[in-house]
Amino acid sequence: MWQTRDPVAPAQPSLAAQQKKASRLTVDGLPIHSFHTLLAALGTRCRNRCRVTSGLDGLTFCQLTEPTLLQQRAFQLLGAVFPVNRNAISTEP
Repeated sequence: MWQTRDPVAPAQPSLAAQQKKASRLTVDGLPIHSFHTLLAALGTRCRNRCRVTSGLDGLTFCQLTEPTLLQQRAFQLLGAVFPVNRNAISTEP
């Protein structure tokens, strides 16, 4: 006979959930985040505009910061690619 759990009783976490809670790490070994801390961590990726000061007047380029392991994994799970700079070198001031 098939049994169902009591709908009023609190759900019991799985062994995997208990281990994750105790270690504060995901199965990938990354730290567990709340939604707000995850957004803060993802928000640290930026594009820096750099200007060359010797020899090449007005030459600028943009450089993206390297993604952390957490950022890589988050974007991978979202199925998104990291933004790339299409106009990496510019002679505009």
